[in-house]
Amino acid sequence: MSLLPDSSITPRAQQVDTSSASSLPFSSSTSPLFALPKHGISLLPGNRDRPPHFSARGPNVWIQPAEEDSPKGGFNQLRFTCHQLYHETAGTEIKFNEIYVYGEPEAAGPAQLFSEFLTCCANKKDAWFQDVALCLNDGIDGVWIEQKDHMIPIAMLCRSQGHTNVRYMLRALDIRDGGLGWILKVGLYLELAFREKDLRSSVIKHSELDSLVDEMEDAAGLDWFSDPERLTLGSLPNFRFLPFDARSWPTHIDDVELKTLISPWTDVLDEDFCIPLLKRWTNEGI
Repeated sequence: MSLLPDSSITPRAQQVDTSSASSLPFSSSTSPLFALPKHGISLLPGNRDRPPHFSARGPNVWIQPAEEDSPKGGFNQLRFTCHQLYHETAGTEIKFNEIYVYGEPEAAGPAQLFSEFLTCCANKKDAWFQDVALCLNDGIDGVWIEQKDHMIPIAMLCRSQGHTNVRYMLRALDIRDGGLGWILKVGLYLELAFREKDLRSSVIKHSELDSLVDEMEDAAGLDWFSDPERLTLGSLPNFRFLPFDARSWPTHIDDVELKTLISPWTDVLDEDFCIPLLKRWTNEGI
């Protein structure tokens, strides 16, 4: 299933030990792989996607290889093993790779894309995910917040799968005007959505509070702060909210950088409260 025309889900390869079948999590003593002679197959990277000249059209139907590679008849043990090995290992890439999901507000946000992917393609594999990065692309004007129905499944994944790390990234620091305001508004929204903690009055000076609420509710497309269906999920240390694409910015922001970001907003924001809050979102999770 293609979620975006230009490959919105992009895996980043990591090192996986493929030196022997016993080192792989999907191997077992009953696998047909072990029925082959020792020289029958070498588990090198890429072999799973390239069974030698054989490919499956269905569970019991094979596309015949070229004549010179085809056996003269009878049972082909190598073909059977490649077929079986493919089905045993299907989907294991998500165990060893960080999955990047890119979204656009004009089409669909990254949380919407990933929640739909979980439902349609990986509804029985949610425990396999190790690292997921949900990145909202730049070029955004104003505040844009994904709908509750798209964010809650991500939070539930983090709650049920403590080993899965999710980073929700906004490329807001690339926006010269209003970037920090957008970051804070989305962060406050996530605090309320996931933890039912309303931090608006602690972050924003009271003179600006009413306009902030209006902007956040308009951006989310709902009256979130009076929504009776809010969920209290508690702390989610494996859900981190980053105001940047982690591949182009440092993974941690220090106090000096945060004070530089806050400085144009000191007449509106409580600096002593905002800096620790931004650090926690980025480094420790929501």
